[in-house]
This record gives sequence, structure tokens and C-alpha cells, in this order.
Amino acid sequence: SERRSFTSEEVARIRDELRETALRVISKKGATIYAPASNTADVIQAIVRNEKRLFVCSVVLDGEYGLKDVSIGVPVIIGRGGVEDVIEWSLDKDEEEIFRRGAERLRNVIGSLEVT
Repeated sequence: SERRSFTSEEVARIRDELRETALRVISKKGATIYAPASNTADVIQAIVRNEKRLFVCSVVLDGEYGLKDVSIGVPVIIGRGGVEDVIEWSLDKDEEEIFRRGAERLRNVIGSLEVT
């Protein structure tokens, strides 16, 4: 399949639409728990049936996207072994910087937690 790049304006529009959609769901239902529950069922099915299916899941990276020891949502293949492969999509410089900043924020938040 052919891969399409998005302009920075398109990326901003998509990001804004996703944010607005989540806010609309929350305002109408009071939460966004149903989609994650449905996605969890799909992941379990992919494992049980060894579907080798593409999902976006939070996984601890080990060099993928140039990051280590941080858990962040990335495209993965799920099969009988759980996460069987992390798919590295090519990112332009702006996307790469946004992704790295997000990973660093996650790392900082996790590092600030008092875990006993």
C-alpha cells in the first residue's frame, strides 16, 4: 500500500479534531472508557487467535524510534506472543521532535512518582 505524508497543517487539523472528538464523547457520556474496553477485547482476541494484527499500544521501547526505557504508544503487531513487533513508521523532523518531547514528558512524570 502507498504511504502518504501529511502537511504540518493537516497534522494540526487532525490533532485538533481528535482532541475535540474526545471532548464531545466525554461531554455526552461522561467518560471515554468504552473504546479502551473494546480495544482491550480486540487485543485479547488477536492474542488468542494469533492474528498478527496491527494495533497502537503503549510498550516499553528498546531503541525503536531512538528511545529506550520509556513506555509510549506506538504501532505494534499483536499475535500469540503478545507484542511480536514494534513497527517504526518514518517521521519527519517535526513529528520526531514532538514524539521525543512527549516521551521525555512521560519519563519525567513517571520519574516523579513515589512508588513503594
